[in-house]
Amino acid sequence: MSSLSFALGKKAQRLPERRRPAFPMIALAVLFSLLALLPPGFVIAVGVDTGWETIQALVFRPRVAELLSNTLWLIALTVPLCIALGVGPVSYTH
Repeated sequence: MSSLSFALGKKAQRLPERRRPAFPMIALAVLFSLLALLPPGFVIAVGVDTGWETIQALVFRPRVAELLSNTLWLIALTVPLCIALGVGPVSYTH
């Protein structure tokens, strides 16, 4: 991006330079990102130790399919509603 702003009929104005985030903020962001990776890492590690046969027996059963179906229906119904509320004309009323 350019640090200049061009407008028709006006002089170009210099935009203020963007400063880099402070080191503690970057360190906290990295820390929380690594902490967020712990649960998926744990699931993968336990899955590798458990073996494919046990994973297959636990994951591919009727109750899991029912829960997945309910989750997908919930997503299919709520995401368009959230988009309509967030982007639609209702959100722009003053």
